[in-house]
Amino acid sequence: MAHEDPLRQFLRLPDVPRELSVDFSGRSLKLNGAEDAEPIAKAIKEHDGLTLLRLSGNTIGVEASAVIAEALESKPSLKFSLLSDMYTGRLRSEIPPSLNHLGGAMIRSGCRLVELDLSDNAFGPDGVRACLDLLASSAAYSLQILKFNNNGLGIGGGKLLAQGLIDCHRNASGAGETFALAAFVSGRNRLENEGAIALAEAFRIIGSLVYVSMPQNGICAKGISALSDALTYNEGLRHLNLNDNTFTESGAQAMAKNLSQLQNLEIINFGDCLMKSAGCRALANSLKESHAKLKELYLPFNEVNKEAALDLVRSLAGKPDLRQLHLNGNQLGEDGIREIRDAVEDLGLSTKDILDSMSDDEGEESDEEEEKENDDVNAKDPNLNTSSALPQVKKNVREFLQKPSAEYLMDLGSNRADLFKAELGDECLANPRNAVSAFCTVSSVIAKDTSTEVIEAVNKISDVLLEPCFCLKPELMAVEILVHLGLLKSEDKMKPVSNVYGPLVLLKHIIREDYCPKSVIDTLTAFMSKPNPSLVAVQSEIQDLLQALQNVNRR
Repeated sequence: MAHEDPLRQFLRLPDVPRELSVDFSGRSLKLNGAEDAEPIAKAIKEHDGLTLLRLSGNTIGVEASAVIAEALESKPSLKFSLLSDMYTGRLRSEIPPSLNHLGGAMIRSGCRLVELDLSDNAFGPDGVRACLDLLASSAAYSLQILKFNNNGLGIGGGKLLAQGLIDCHRNASGAGETFALAAFVSGRNRLENEGAIALAEAFRIIGSLVYVSMPQNGICAKGISALSDALTYNEGLRHLNLNDNTFTESGAQAMAKNLSQLQNLEIINFGDCLMKSAGCRALANSLKESHAKLKELYLPFNEVNKEAALDLVRSLAGKPDLRQLHLNGNQLGEDGIREIRDAVEDLGLSTKDILDSMSDDEGEESDEEEEKENDDVNAKDPNLNTSSALPQVKKNVREFLQKPSAEYLMDLGSNRADLFKAELGDECLANPRNAVSAFCTVSSVIAKDTSTEVIEAVNKISDVLLEPCFCLKPELMAVEILVHLGLLKSEDKMKPVSNVYGPLVLLKHIIREDYCPKSVIDTLTAFMSKPNPSLVAVQSEIQDLLQALQNVNRR
């Protein structure tokens, strides 16, 4: 059997025999022209009854795609099209034509897909647009698994994908068929509220979802509420992963309320979602005397105190299949951890088997912090409709920009990245200069003795601000970075930043991220390689960055 997949196992789909598969995954092949693609095309043509095609981990150009597509046109038996991570080093302008070739071939073949995986391809909204014909065609009516994970979709791409799903449902219904998508995977895409709300409407219409995974998307309370409402139309939902979004108490309350209609849930992952103690209590109330099928519950890094965590543990009584409970990184304290373990044992469960280590516990919440929780949560959620929320966000971030320091940055709290996004996101998208200026200001707090915690905070803020900008205007972003560093003269005689140490350190992080395209890598490499007398003081950092650029190019 070939490539047993946990998600397919979760959905109880049969594995595909090797003799019905063509697998060129992980070979780091550079398929540029027609000749490069001939071995793959030949293998496809020779496989009667081809069911699974896997091309992940290669880099495929337009001409090579056309050759592969020609071979696929004669394969109506294709069910699993696994095309993740296959455009490394490609210009973004190459990707849509390639996707059009492959998608068009699947449409013309008459195949009925069960799984389409386009993850880890940084193609943004243009890539989704190139897939819309495929998603609207009969080839997609039978889809059970759809993976658009880590594609740099942004809000625009999320809206396009949602429309593609709605069109597929409408077209299938018009043809007397049922579009019964079971699994939707779209993490690390910066969908934010608008993208999440658009997809929520698609989920409401589809109504057949069993597995939803949307971690790391910058979704706040408004988007979480929309998703929770829409998911109630999918009563068969068994797996829900919204890790590393920003619920706050408002979103947690909405989610907890709607969970009562999702009694088939087996796995819930709300880790690192800033639910706080109030949100945890709401979840506990929802789970109490319900959700008997629950197997795994993840709630780490949510600023939950001991009392709320104990309420949650007690709500898990009467769940015979429970096998995992994750509460690491909260505010339990040593005594709280012991009480949690005792409470788990009181349920007749083994702490060794059920609980995670809780080794990153942040210590017991102080009385002062507990009193401030309800006041702080509104200020940390820019989407709540309160008169005090947005002014507080503006004050904090703007004051930091005027007098940046590592201490002030950390004082903004664990939700600092979302605060920056709420305050500066639109400005950065409107003008790459604004984005790079913010990048330079935030990174200015980095010095040679800066702690790892501060650097990680700077990295996360930069990702939130810069990822959409790199997806939309990569060339202009590269130019502005060079101007700000003094490596390129500005037409309007803008002065470069006085201290480039922090920006150079931060660039080493940015270039390793999937949202930074090869065109930017190549531009930075070319300019960093040239001697520049004004940057002699940071020559060591430039050499480190050059080495990092070379390593990225070798991937």
